[in-house]
Amino acid sequence: MGKASTPVWRLEVEHVKIKGKPRYLWKAVDEAGELLDFYATEERDEVAARQFLEQALKDPWAKLEIRSGASTRRRKSSARR
Repeated sequence: MGKASTPVWRLEVEHVKIKGKPRYLWKAVDEAGELLDFYATEERDEVAARQFLEQALKDPWAKLEIRSGASTRRRKSSARR
């Protein structure tokens, strides 16, 4: 029986405007470039990074499902190995 693989993803951050206000958009992206999760903050600092990482690491196998409008939800990936 094979070992379960560990998900590989990276953390990206970019400066954006949301409703005209500057924000930092933290993104977890998998090795295929798919968006797994995101988090917008006013600050780009260690506290913001830790908050996002704690949220993203709760379930690293979850995929972000983007639906119409701003509605998003996380779903379980069926691609576990």
